[in-house]
Amino acid sequence: MRYLFFDIECCDGHHICSFGFVTTDEKFNLLKKQDIVINPQKPFVGGCRGFYLEKDFAYTKGQFLAAKSFKDQAKTIFDLFNQKDQIIVAHAAENDIKFLIRACLRYNLKLPDFDFFDTQTLFSYIFDMPTKKFSLVKILQALNIEATFFQHKSDEDAHMVAQILDGLVKKTGKSAKELFERFYQCKGFVKNNKAYIYEENPAKIFKNHISDFAINQSPTDHVLSNKQIKFSDSFEKRDSVLRLWSLLNLMADKGGAYQKNILQSDIFVWDGDKDCKTYKLIADQKIKCQTVSIKEFCACLDTDWDSIPPKKINNYCPLKLPQIDDNTLKVVYSSDQNQNTGAKTALATAFDAASLKD
Repeated sequence: MRYLFFDIECCDGHHICSFGFVTTDEKFNLLKKQDIVINPQKPFVGGCRGFYLEKDFAYTKGQFLAAKSFKDQAKTIFDLFNQKDQIIVAHAAENDIKFLIRACLRYNLKLPDFDFFDTQTLFSYIFDMPTKKFSLVKILQALNIEATFFQHKSDEDAHMVAQILDGLVKKTGKSAKELFERFYQCKGFVKNNKAYIYEENPAKIFKNHISDFAINQSPTDHVLSNKQIKFSDSFEKRDSVLRLWSLLNLMADKGGAYQKNILQSDIFVWDGDKDCKTYKLIADQKIKCQTVSIKEFCACLDTDWDSIPPKKINNYCPLKLPQIDDNTLKVVYSSDQNQNTGAKTALATAFDAASLKD
């Protein structure tokens, strides 16, 4: 069995300009290390994510432009992922996987199906950190490992990923296999040019499925048929969203459609909070919308809130590629995107706990 560690650099934060990898044996002894330089066939953006081409990248712009494209080097990269009896590991893996999928879609290629593990997530779960957003260097420092490699050179970053996993194995006294099994949240997989990562928060999983209920696909003669229905935000929180999910299935069967925008809603299902801004707007007749309690809403579906079984879910959610304006290279992210707040404070207390949680 071997490990494949990989890392990717981009010319603009989205399009690949180098793919670096390291392979090791089970004891993390180096087998091979290589950086595959790629012509991104896209403009280089100075200062992207704080990088400056001549300063931070390992190669000049001329070297990148003289290299072959991703399409011309895809087979070499795909052959690495297709190897048997190996474990594939990256740091902040979802970013690198997104880059690969974007490149495959761009050139009409099929990325091999494979499982992968993320050292950034693994570190966070091992030490019960409130955030996952730790860089390679920060984790190496926390593990008392000297970072001696050239950052933002893909093969050397991949080598640092190997050092991190080796360091976590030594720190915990557990094998990598034991760590991956115990902290299963760090596992993801690629299938049919889509990537899936583990998500614990059911409210975030629900957001991936909102569109399932946004279009009225089965109009009936029920009172909810052809009605746009908004719910109080509290119903979409972690503790109640799975029950809401089951309720929405019942609602959809009667022809009702889920709606986030109160201005486009016919019915507002209220949680009883009189401080709710939406409720106040309706009560003050600033918005025309019928307000009903959750009890009344459930009754019209011949059920009650407390007896609705929570939805059974698959915690693996598809990664969504951010939309990019090819002219400005600007990305529109959702407003609830996790922010890297508290990371430094969290890192400072990473090893305060005497032992791992049981």
